[in-house]
Parts: sequence; C-alpha cells; structure tokens
Amino acid sequence: MQSLLGAIYRPYLWIVAGLLVTSGLYAGEAVERNAPFMRLSKAGAEWRLEVRQAVPDAVFDYLGRSGGVRIHAAKTSAALLTATCEGATLRRIVECLLGPSANLAFRYPPERSTAGTQPSPTEIWVLAAGPSAADGLDTQHAPDAGEPDKVLRFLEMLGASDATQRASALSGLALLGDPGNSRIHQALTGALSDADANVRAQAVSALARRDGAQAAEFLRAALYDNDATVRLMAVDHAGSDSALLQAALADSDETVRALAALKLAVTH
Repeated sequence: MQSLLGAIYRPYLWIVAGLLVTSGLYAGEAVERNAPFMRLSKAGAEWRLEVRQAVPDAVFDYLGRSGGVRIHAAKTSAALLTATCEGATLRRIVECLLGPSANLAFRYPPERSTAGTQPSPTEIWVLAAGPSAADGLDTQHAPDAGEPDKVLRFLEMLGASDATQRASALSGLALLGDPGNSRIHQALTGALSDADANVRAQAVSALARRDGAQAAEFLRAALYDNDATVRLMAVDHAGSDSALLQAALADSDETVRALAALKLAVTH
C-alpha cells in the first residue's frame, strides 16, 4: 500500500519541487538574489559594470580597485544602487551610475591616447549630486517662449520641503532668465544658507554658471562651509582663482585638497 501511494504521489512531488526551483522559492536562492553583487568586466574596448543592491561607497571602492582608477566621493547617497552600465571608458560608467547631471571632475594621464581611442581618467572626483531640471524639462535648449513661466515654477519649487526638488529648481534656474535677473540672483544667494548641503552646493554651481567671475565672493565664502560637498563645488568652479585654490590646499578634507592641487597644477 505504501509503495502504491508513493508511486501515485511521486510525480506530483517532482512537479512541486520544479515549481519551487523555477520560481526561486528556495531560501538559498532568495537570499542570493537579494544579496549585494558587483562585477566589472571588459570585452574588447567596452567596460561593463553590473551592480545589485550595493552601497555607493562600496561600488566606488570596487570600481576603483578593479578598474585602476582612484575615485574620491566626499558624500554619497545612502540609497542602494542597482544598475548595469556599459561604456568605452570608466568615466562613462561613473556617469551612468550617477546620472548625466552629476557633478564630476577628472584627472587624465599626461600621455595622449592612441588614435581612435578615448583615454580613461586616473582619478575621478564625485563633487555632488546635480539633479536635472524637474519634470524632464530640457532647460538648456528651452525656447524663449514660455521661459518666464518656467522661471516662476522653479522659484516656487525652492519652497518645497523636499531637498531634491529645491536642488532641481536651482539646476533649472542656472540656465534660465536674463543674467541680470535680480529675482533669480536673490533666490540663488538665498539657497547658499539652505539646511541641505546638496542644495547649497547646487546654489554655488548655479551662481558660478550664471555670474562667472562675479561669483568669486560666493565661491570663497562657500570654501568655509561645514560640508565638504559644498567646498568641493567651490573648488571645482574656482577657475584660475589662485587665492581660493591656495586656501583650499589647507582644507580638512583630503578630496578637497587633492582637487585644489590638481587645478593649481593645470591652471598655473
């Protein structure tokens, strides 16, 4: 009788086991699927990075060690990364991870690359999150018609409780309106005292992009911000301001000092 029951139920047991395997319900497979995973490979001239549920700092450390490039990140998000990025250079991989509007700085090897190839940087600085303009607006190529309405929208967004929205608004305002627009200028300078460091950094960037050399006093003031993200942004936009760069050499943050030294070497 027992053997008869076994013969009857055995096919059903195999069917159930097969369903468990294909649906990933075995505990070991479920754990593996949710575990952090990073893999960097290169096929021909193309890099490929696969990341799943990984901490940004760990990703940058792994990418740096595996790709032979130093990556400095003063401040990164706590959100876990899941992405697959491909590109001819590690610069493209980092840009893919952080988005096209990320604020980055690069150091390249002194020797030139061979014809037809793109050089890979030897060092990469992640300065700050630089969100794109809200709602997918391509403000850099926006037509003149309707621009005042966009300016008003971004000015209103500066009052949002979400810091990401405020930073997005600053990114949009950096590219809109007359350079002499006092209302935009007042909004940007006011954002320099925002409670969120990424918002302050975006305000520094926006002022530098709109005002050029006229923003020097704001950049120098930002160099004394208590967050390295803001100080990095000031150094990144310092141009040939040797006084600012020299002052940054004494910064408490290694990344700020390194970027200042790099810019001094390039500009002087």
